[in-house]
Amino acid sequence: MAVDESDKIIDFVEKPANPPAMPGDASKSLASMGIYVFDADYLYELLEEDDSDESSSHDFGKDIIPKITKAGMAYAHPFPLSCVQSDPQSEPYWRDVGTLEAYWKANLDLASVTPELDMYDQNWPIRTHMEPLPPAKFVQDRSGSHGMTLNSLVSGGCIISGSVVVQSVLFPARAGEFIL
Repeated sequence: MAVDESDKIIDFVEKPANPPAMPGDASKSLASMGIYVFDADYLYELLEEDDSDESSSHDFGKDIIPKITKAGMAYAHPFPLSCVQSDPQSEPYWRDVGTLEAYWKANLDLASVTPELDMYDQNWPIRTHMEPLPPAKFVQDRSGSHGMTLNSLVSGGCIISGSVVVQSVLFPARAGEFIL
C-alpha cells in the first residue's frame, strides 16, 4: 500500500508476495490491517455493484478496496496513532484474526499474566455493551469436584461445575444455563 502526504491511499495490492518498502525505512512496508470504516450507504452501494460484477472475486481486499482507491475515496490511518500502550517501549498490539485458530489465540493473549493488550489499563478503557447477566460462578458438582479455570477468559452467566477449563474463552451464557 502507498499513501500520499494526506494519507490518501494511492496504491493498494492485497497481500503482495514482495511488498514495496516504506519510504524512509526499507525494513518496513505499509499494509492493510483489514480494519475499515465506511459510510453505510456507500458500502451497501459498493457491495451491490460488486455482487452484480461477474468478473469480481467478491473479495474485499482484492475488489472493493482497490476500486475505492482508484476512485480516490480511500484513506489510511496510521495504527500507532490509535494505540495507548502500558509499556511505551513495546510495539502496538495487533493480531490477524482471519482464521478461527488465530481468533482463539488472540483471545488467549488476553489471558496471559502480562498481556500485550491490557484490558485493565485505566489509561485506555475498553467500553463495551454489558449484558445484564450474573457473574461467572465456579462450584462443586454432585461428586464434590471443584469447578476451576487456568489461563482462560470466562464471561458472565457461565457456571463451571466440577470441570477444569484450560486455555479457553467462554462467551456469555444465559442465566441458569450450565456450561460445564
